[in-house]
Amino acid sequence: MADIESTMDKKLQAAQDALKKELNGQMLGNEAALPRVSPDIWRQLEESISDFLRAAKPLLSPAEFEETQHLAKQFLQEEGPVIHDKLLEYDAMPGINSYIENFWEDAYLTQRSSIAINTNPFFVLEDDPTPSRTSQIARATTLVWSSLKFCQGVRAGELEPDMFRTTPLCMRQYLRLFGTCRIPRAARDDVRTCAEARHIVVMCRGHIYWFNVLDGSGRLCISESILRETLRSIREDSIAFTPEQNISNAVGILTSTDRETWARCRETISSMSEHNEKSLRIVDESLFVLCLDDNSPQSPADMAKCALHGTSVVESFMGSSGMQVGTSINRWYDKSLQLVVCQNGAAAINFEHSVIDGYTVLRFASDVFTETILRFAGKVDLQVLEFANYGKNFIVDQRMSPDAYVQIAMQVAYYQLYKETACTYETLMTKKFFHGRTEAGFVVTEESTRLAESFDRNSLEVSKELLKKALDAHVKVVKLGSEGRGIRHLYALKCLSERGRAAWWSPRLLGATSTVTLPDLFKGVAWKKLNRHVISSSNCGNPALRLFGFGPVCEDGFGFGYIIKDDNMQILLLTFFILRFQFCVSSFNRQTSRLIAALEDTLLNFKRSLQGQTTLMPLSPAYGSMITQKATTSHPTSSALLSSCHPFL
Repeated sequence: MADIESTMDKKLQAAQDALKKELNGQMLGNEAALPRVSPDIWRQLEESISDFLRAAKPLLSPAEFEETQHLAKQFLQEEGPVIHDKLLEYDAMPGINSYIENFWEDAYLTQRSSIAINTNPFFVLEDDPTPSRTSQIARATTLVWSSLKFCQGVRAGELEPDMFRTTPLCMRQYLRLFGTCRIPRAARDDVRTCAEARHIVVMCRGHIYWFNVLDGSGRLCISESILRETLRSIREDSIAFTPEQNISNAVGILTSTDRETWARCRETISSMSEHNEKSLRIVDESLFVLCLDDNSPQSPADMAKCALHGTSVVESFMGSSGMQVGTSINRWYDKSLQLVVCQNGAAAINFEHSVIDGYTVLRFASDVFTETILRFAGKVDLQVLEFANYGKNFIVDQRMSPDAYVQIAMQVAYYQLYKETACTYETLMTKKFFHGRTEAGFVVTEESTRLAESFDRNSLEVSKELLKKALDAHVKVVKLGSEGRGIRHLYALKCLSERGRAAWWSPRLLGATSTVTLPDLFKGVAWKKLNRHVISSSNCGNPALRLFGFGPVCEDGFGFGYIIKDDNMQILLLTFFILRFQFCVSSFNRQTSRLIAALEDTLLNFKRSLQGQTTLMPLSPAYGSMITQKATTSHPTSSALLSSCHPFL
């Protein structure tokens, strides 16, 4: 009997080993078949210049466009072919997986402003519907436990590959989701990934704790009940400290400052003792950071601020002039992944963006939080429009693209307010390519500009045909960009010429004594306007999301996040599904509510035009008085919080 059981055990073990071996290649199983996005196959220099002129023309005066045409012709005849040949040489070098990848990472890592305000996106999660999991410790335990399960799937290579319809997508970013940290350096930051990371870091009231959660084989070495009690003990321990002790140990607040300041501070902290250096390395190499906050935000806007930069609360103690006691001391923005859980169980995700895109974190969130619906909130001045007058069904009935329809409505609404077009950027996913990330879709066209002008002249009679032409032009731009045929080809050429001039890129490529100068094309007004994204936009169609948004990328700009999704409605005792728009718009310039009103009116007027009506609806009172120049405010920063950190240094 024992021999029979032994034989059965061996067969079972063999079957399990075979299954594990099969699953181990599943996550990256499609990588070898993914095409590379290469400048010699996907993008010719003349095509890139033509697209550049197409994108720039609606934003320029006739004189500016004539000058830009001259610079473009000069670039094609002189420097352009030389730099393009160097780009092809670079693309063929060993270890280069995508010609744009390193340049795009550099764009993030050379940014010197605060990443908390300018770079890190965040998701705000719906409350857990299970009553027993609404307390802080219970909610944190559930989120951490589910995250560790997801991490195990990534480490074992068992994560099911992402697909866009029937097209497999690149999965490489998941390898940097856990155990990854951005390290501040002078001029350019580094990114480190610890593939052997076994511990997590917990921050509470500015204090940093850590403990192992995986064993040497990558298996969970802690039970869910022990995890819960460990988090409870950490919470109780942190409460014993005074506010003075909290702020004196709150090194994490330095990660919210500008990168040069943080680089100098980190170097000072590290050089003070081996203990400090080891402590920093523990945070860097952790799987992720859990932030246990001691506040209880009551509104979505309050939770959005908490997820973005924490709260700033200054109180006086024993005669002191004021001390920071807000949750802003309880963050480590350099980590690839932070889970934030408040006292009332409200929760959020904040992630560092240099090597990870929102698509990757969205998959993580969707898998980990399958029992909840996600709410993604934006920065600073947040407004939401839930447009339920009509939706995707009506647009498709008109044989129009829903995404293009919303994008064109944004441009027309903006023109209604400011009597001008603005550079509009739509994020286009290119993960169907090996090491693919995103492409820039510059979606203002001559057709969309003519449409905006026709609405401004109070004429719906000609607008229906102009709308169709604008949508067709938009679809063409998006299709080319999704194929990797966007203007980032020119961005790579600019980066290559800059590195040649700086003589640090590669002696093999341009030579240590290269005297390459930046072509005039990249100094012109057209290049500057196309790199100032007044309207930054992205469509997120995941059904798990309630709202989606992000911050503006310039001080007088707007961030548009939108979803086109099903919504149940009951009308006349019949239950049916109507698709509606949901927008989350944010800005620094306090014009958000007026643009939301303009967008709603534009969508209503689009429908009137398509139904054959000839007059515009009257302007909504929410417009206020028309303006021709946008108000701007100073960009908020966290530098004012630094004064409380000096005792630690």
